[in-house]
Amino acid sequence: MKSVSVAVVIALLGLNLSASPVSGQLWDAGVPGEDLGSLALLFGSVAPQSSLPDGASFASGIAIGGSASWWPFRYVGFRGHVVRAKTDGQEGHEFSSVAFEEPVVWLYSADVAVRYPLVGQRIALAPYIAAGYGGKSYEWSLNRLSAGSHGNTTFGWTLAGGAEIRPGSSGWYGLRLEIANQRSEFRFFEYAGPHPQHEFYRQEAVVHEGVVPGNLEFPDMNDLILSVGVTLNR
Repeated sequence: MKSVSVAVVIALLGLNLSASPVSGQLWDAGVPGEDLGSLALLFGSVAPQSSLPDGASFASGIAIGGSASWWPFRYVGFRGHVVRAKTDGQEGHEFSSVAFEEPVVWLYSADVAVRYPLVGQRIALAPYIAAGYGGKSYEWSLNRLSAGSHGNTTFGWTLAGGAEIRPGSSGWYGLRLEIANQRSEFRFFEYAGPHPQHEFYRQEAVVHEGVVPGNLEFPDMNDLILSVGVTLNR
């Protein structure tokens, strides 16, 4: 979180110093509501919010990524994003394979966004909300082959909210602040009980409380994604 705060301070200072009209812009770009799209470089944190049935969980990790947005309408647009982070496993109240893992995770989604542009003479602000569908992929550090019969990826819904700030009248660059939550199932290791082919499957015994062989339900994971984005707009 410290790195996120430093990035926010630096970005805000840059916006303040350049808030007056700048001559010799790289190219013409519309202010929010008149633009076509943007690219963003993202910095922040992925903070898992859920615990597994045995109490195991994942720690927060520094995230880096990117996104692309397309605004065919003034208030409605589409976007895609991807972030990468390392989230170390943490031990629960009983044995868990998760506690020994230090996975690199990739979170990505395609969203529909709704914004409300507010354009002034020296600065433009565009608060927005977005929702979509995406995936979470794990790169396991130890038990890559025994993670489960579902591979390394699960899918789920994403909900996000934030705001973009652009200085001056050109709008070709800006700053984006966002908080998002992505929900997915955890179908790996001993939590993949419904599949007889899996090495952790037990025909009669329950491996963990709430994980019942033959039951096609998996623990849910909620990941909070906090990000600062530097945008390039057109």
